[in-house]
Amino acid sequence: MSTLLHRSAALALAALTLSVAGCGLLSNPETRRLYQVTSVSTFAVGLPHSDAQLTIGPVEAPAGLDTNRIALTRAPLSLDYFAEVAWSDRAPAMVRTALLESTQNSGMFKAVGSDTFNLRSDYLLKTELRNFEAVYDSQGPGPTATVVLGLTLVKLPGDAVVGQTVIRERQPSASNEIPEIVGAFNTALGKALQEAVGWTADHAALSPRRR
Repeated sequence: MSTLLHRSAALALAALTLSVAGCGLLSNPETRRLYQVTSVSTFAVGLPHSDAQLTIGPVEAPAGLDTNRIALTRAPLSLDYFAEVAWSDRAPAMVRTALLESTQNSGMFKAVGSDTFNLRSDYLLKTELRNFEAVYDSQGPGPTATVVLGLTLVKLPGDAVVGQTVIRERQPSASNEIPEIVGAFNTALGKALQEAVGWTADHAALSPRRR
């Protein structure tokens, strides 16, 4: 009986291993195809220009998004990841780079940098990456890339909050193929970045800088 139980347990473990491997959860990180998002360089007409210097702080994210895995969800309380593919960096770090480059591209501030630039900044932009996943909701041939950013603009020194907002963008993918899904992520994030840069420029212009 003992031998039979051990043999049954071994077979069950082998079946479980094959099942997990088939789902891609055991995929080798070194063999995953890498994808990235891009910054934007076009913005709404009439945004105010400022002589202020702006620091883009680290982008915060919940543990499920603080990874280079490309997230997906099929139900409101679930989170999973695509197998065999990944972002080129952790999602919050990748979004921060795109936000930094986009704000620099806008030309709306005298200087824009990260906290490693050692700027004598007038403002700090804090960002939360609240959603960054492909949502399967049966509304189309593929999932919908969903991006939600929480922004807080802080005046320095003193950490006085100038304003807060939440930006939400969704972009349906044309198919269930990974390149199309990544393209949808890039489009949704691009719209969010345009809105984020415009909101930051408007609120910095309304708040007097230190002298």
